[in-house]
Amino acid sequence: KLIRQANASVGADNLVSLELTSRGTLRVGTTITVSGMFCYRCGCAECCRLTLSRVTLDGVPIFTKAEGDGCESIEGAPLLFQDTRQLCSSFPIDPFVLELRQEMRKTGKYIFEFALKSTDCGQNESPDLRVAMHTPPTATGPDAIRIEATAMTVGARHAAPLLTNYFFTSMVNQSSSAAGVQNTIGVQFSTRAPLSAGSAVRVTGLLGGATPDGPVTLFEGDADLFENATWVRETGALTFFWAPGNGSEPSRSYSFFFLLKNPDTAQDSPAVAIQALDPLATTLPSETDKGLGPSAPLLVNEFRDGAIGQATARPGAENTITVTFSSVATIFADSYTTVTLTGLTVTRTADQALPIAGDPVARGILPPTGVWAQATGSLAIPVITRLRASEMVEVSFGVVNPLRAQRQADVDILSSGIITAPRTLANDPGFSAPLLVWTNLTIKTIEQSTASATSANTISVTLSFLNGIAFDPDLLLTISGLTGSVTSERRIPVAVKVGANGTSEETFDVAQCLEGLSSGCEDACENVTDTESCLYNCTADCQVHPWPTEMAWDQTAGALVLASERYTMLQPGETMTVSFNLTNPSLEQSSPEVSIRMTDVLPDWVRMDKGLERLAPLEIAGFLFGRMSQSTAAQGVPNALTLQMVVKSTLPPGSTIAILGLTGPTNPSGPIPVVVAASNNSAAVASGAASSGSTATYNSS
Repeated sequence: KLIRQANASVGADNLVSLELTSRGTLRVGTTITVSGMFCYRCGCAECCRLTLSRVTLDGVPIFTKAEGDGCESIEGAPLLFQDTRQLCSSFPIDPFVLELRQEMRKTGKYIFEFALKSTDCGQNESPDLRVAMHTPPTATGPDAIRIEATAMTVGARHAAPLLTNYFFTSMVNQSSSAAGVQNTIGVQFSTRAPLSAGSAVRVTGLLGGATPDGPVTLFEGDADLFENATWVRETGALTFFWAPGNGSEPSRSYSFFFLLKNPDTAQDSPAVAIQALDPLATTLPSETDKGLGPSAPLLVNEFRDGAIGQATARPGAENTITVTFSSVATIFADSYTTVTLTGLTVTRTADQALPIAGDPVARGILPPTGVWAQATGSLAIPVITRLRASEMVEVSFGVVNPLRAQRQADVDILSSGIITAPRTLANDPGFSAPLLVWTNLTIKTIEQSTASATSANTISVTLSFLNGIAFDPDLLLTISGLTGSVTSERRIPVAVKVGANGTSEETFDVAQCLEGLSSGCEDACENVTDTESCLYNCTADCQVHPWPTEMAWDQTAGALVLASERYTMLQPGETMTVSFNLTNPSLEQSSPEVSIRMTDVLPDWVRMDKGLERLAPLEIAGFLFGRMSQSTAAQGVPNALTLQMVVKSTLPPGSTIAILGLTGPTNPSGPIPVVVAASNNSAAVASGAASSGSTATYNSS
């Protein structure tokens, strides 16, 4: 008494064979009952029903169900099922009864073959199959046989009756949730039915993996049991093959790892499925378990909708910073994830456990304090309960603004645990941008060295700030309105002098400052006790000048743009002088209006204070009015010439006025007397006096 099946694949057109050999002849009407065949239909109407398809005696067919035969048209059917009216109908599985319509001779090997549609879902083999046999009540004497239910021998491995293969366990996880990195993917699985040597298993759904199609190397765990593996990027499929002679054992767990490059953009972990492709034990794709939190395969996290702002831009004020963000992935407490804000520099807030507030704190998602580090401007906040995917988080905390003006901070958000690459938060506009501290210009003058046309003119800009200012390479100082110059180069030389002695005070390396001043740097530089100045002004060699030797120039707009080459500080009340040369135009012109603005700290144009009269920038000297007349047109007689003129700019003492074109007089070259009358613009107007006795030089040529 043996029962076995041909195939353990899901949904297979299976064949169940019942082998019986009797020690005695079984008479007509004898019933054979098989019990213990449990089958779960899983919604399949045609599954879990047996249909007799063939009977053999000692290997010779004695009954075969013809394809398409109706139940009533079978001739010579040797057996009867429970329902004697439908000789070829399907049996309910448990129990099923065979009633003999002809004798079953002793010692003959009968094999009853039943067609069976296997279920679409996995199931275990029937663990306790039994067979019983009873002759009809009319049998007497030696013909009366009654055998109660006894255990049957069942097929082994995939031949175990009604075993339909499935994955007993399956798990896929990863080592990193960071975007664009080489990730280690772990696969672990076990199947209920054994898998044959050379057969394949396929993991699908690893979508987003950036590794190109081709062979993949498996390593560690049970990798040596597999012959090769291939990767298809479009479907996110890894197919691996059992090496010859290996195969799997039922319910034993197997594992390995392989490398896969994460996508460059954030995504949730995709649904991953696993499927056995063994012809004798095929499974349908079934969803795998996944690692928790950051270990979920191809989970690439990203912080989105991030923004940051402040309550005040006032120097030295207590300031409230407000941050909003959301996470693409759900962050679980057991992922031990810490969200970090970094780049909040410079503040006067020392290292401490910094209180934070907001709804996530009230709901216990985030703790009431975070770890603040002043030097890097970072705040680390652990996630202590689940933070749901796409849930908007808003938190606020207090810092103290620096005393000096500074440009807005560029703040990044990142996380560890669930590794999330840094992403720059969007700053609120205007003075609400984080750690933007506005400036108060106390000196903003601009002067020139000469008002002479076509001359090389040195323009000097002098600036001073009430509370000082912190310059960085992204803080652009723009001066506009210097129109009329004939200087056309796009970059022009510039000299920047800071402080009373005209040099920038260079101090220590940032790290050295924070560590209490390195002796090597201290020997080379002046000691600085102001931590805020230290954070800005320190350099690796203690002597790097922060200002460039050239700057951008736009002739059309008369605009120059200057930026420092590194962080540097201007102390409160300290002056900064920017000098550069422009070539004056050839024609007279009035000094244009000149304005200044600075990135973030002085966003609106502010009119500069110009030097007086000829010192005003690009004020070019000239005559607004000029007329000459004579006293007589008679020949050979003395003639008095009169010059009337109005100058555009005040002429300093020692200035020379030349009149050209006076040809024809008989006067020899040399001095001639001049009488200068008071003009409307002269200080002599008040007295009404005229000056005489002056001379001019005449050149007859």
